[in-house]
Amino acid sequence: MQKLILDALNQFKKLWQSLETTQKITIMLLTIVIFLSLFFIGMWGTKPDYETLFSNLDSQDAGQIISKLGEAKIPYKLDAGGNTILVPKKNVYELRIQMASQGLPKGSGVGFEVFDNFKLGATDFTQKLNYQRALQTELERTITKISQIKQARVHIAIPDEQIFSDEKQETTASIVLDLIGGGELNPKQIKGIVHLVASAIKGLKPENITVIDTNGNLLYSKEESTYGEGGFSSNQMEAQNTFERVLEKRIQSMLVTVIGQNKSVVRVSAELDFNQEKTESEIYEPSEEKIPRSEKTTEESYSGEGAQSGGGMAGTDSNIPGLKNAGQSGNSSKYSRLEEVKNYEVTKRIKHEVKAPGSVKRLSVAVMLDRQVNDEQTGAISQIVKAAIGINEARGDSLVIKNIAFDKSAMIQDKKELEKAELMNMVMSVAKAVGIGVVILVFVLFLFNALRRLPKSPAPQTQESADLDKELEEREKEIEMELERLERMSMPTAEAQKKVAMQKQIERLAKKDSEGFIKLLRSWLAED
Repeated sequence: MQKLILDALNQFKKLWQSLETTQKITIMLLTIVIFLSLFFIGMWGTKPDYETLFSNLDSQDAGQIISKLGEAKIPYKLDAGGNTILVPKKNVYELRIQMASQGLPKGSGVGFEVFDNFKLGATDFTQKLNYQRALQTELERTITKISQIKQARVHIAIPDEQIFSDEKQETTASIVLDLIGGGELNPKQIKGIVHLVASAIKGLKPENITVIDTNGNLLYSKEESTYGEGGFSSNQMEAQNTFERVLEKRIQSMLVTVIGQNKSVVRVSAELDFNQEKTESEIYEPSEEKIPRSEKTTEESYSGEGAQSGGGMAGTDSNIPGLKNAGQSGNSSKYSRLEEVKNYEVTKRIKHEVKAPGSVKRLSVAVMLDRQVNDEQTGAISQIVKAAIGINEARGDSLVIKNIAFDKSAMIQDKKELEKAELMNMVMSVAKAVGIGVVILVFVLFLFNALRRLPKSPAPQTQESADLDKELEEREKEIEMELERLERMSMPTAEAQKKVAMQKQIERLAKKDSEGFIKLLRSWLAED
């Protein structure tokens, strides 16, 4: 192996020495260009994709994070005036965990770390003020963890305690939110932020918190805590919006299955009844089986002189003196009365009805279909939608379906941009591979061309061929000496002519076929 390497080095040395100065300079320059091209192509191909590690940092947090990245020897980039730090994509999540374990980023302001350096001579007022500042900062840091919020400011107003005052002032707070990309928070998220702040501050009620965004839009106030738009509570508005979205998704999913994507638009407007009604009624029903509930019997009897029935019959006869009733007989008489009263149970049913809030009063549904949908499909879709969401025309529900040509210019433009980006990525990948191949091909062709122009060097000789060459030279010398002797003697004999012809034949054979000549010499030596 070592011998092959040495032979290759020797051959390269001989080749290099045989080149002209211009050829040497050209090869050196071309080699440098090729290596530099390969280096830059490799750097470009292995260049890492950077992704945002942290954004909206203050200068103090940015400096500490950059220092940590420098200690870990991790490359980074700064963007947005130094407020955003980008690192290789593969390291993003690992670095976020590492920075979080070290309490970074801390955010603007000073949190509870203000109490790490406790001053013995601090007054009570200073301690209260530091606590309030720290609490505000900690709440800001917590609120900023929400994905849609870029930055938050919290201001707390804690009144002083009045011992001798009957009127007690309540704690209030205000929150300013800077939303990412002008986004929006849903009512549930805003309510969550409000209750988070209220739970963190002693004596703070949710109705005493005001939330606005950086554009001055009121997101939450004392009135909003109870009622939303149109006199509805926030829960009622959320329930109505959720109900509408559910119906829209139900219709849209069916239309996508029938006519395909991006060929329909569905909007549902629902009017819900949030009134709660209670009804109580008593229903009496006759019973076939008489069940006595109570029974009363009254019996009267009398016998003797002057006995009368209970006053006789009503009328004038009983009131005329001297006129006797037909039932009276002389001075002796009897009187008896029997009265029975029976009360039976009556079946009674008491019904309590409570009408739950949220019943549907009216539905309005609008469906837009792309003009590609024919009239037959439109009629079938109308029937399907009515059955799917329970359209009731008796209560005033309405369904409108129209065929309208959709404006697909934006979608087509987005599709073109996506195809263009994919094409550019493919072109760059192909160009990278082709560039490397072209550089290598040019280098190989140049070396091949340079080697082809070089004079052919004799093939390396083995020890056996070297001995044969030496013996051949000795035989040639002997032949030359013999020819010279013959010439001096001027004896053109047949033998001399034969030797001259043999010499010329040997010379032609040596020039024409060196290997065949070597074999011929071997056969001669074997004969000798």
